[in-house]
Amino acid sequence: MTARTRLMPRGTHMSAKERQTLRLLEGGFKPLQIASKLDVTRSYIYSLIRMLRARFDAKTNAQMISRAIAEGIISADIKWAEARKAVAFTDEGGI
Repeated sequence: MTARTRLMPRGTHMSAKERQTLRLLEGGFKPLQIASKLDVTRSYIYSLIRMLRARFDAKTNAQMISRAIAEGIISADIKWAEARKAVAFTDEGGI
């Protein structure tokens, strides 16, 4: 852990939407796709992302996800990323 102040102490409660949003961002989904999957508005997802970035003291989504993984809030899932790439490949006219 760096010298930065820990904004998300271990055991801090996160809502289901916060966790789902982090996992979907980790999987490469865009805010509009996340909003559709979670049945909420795009502006709600953008607000949620801004709040999560502040909570993790992150400037980018990648930094936020990295910190969430490092703190054990979410776990890195290689299979998730591979599945996302496979979906993108078939959407582009692949197999």
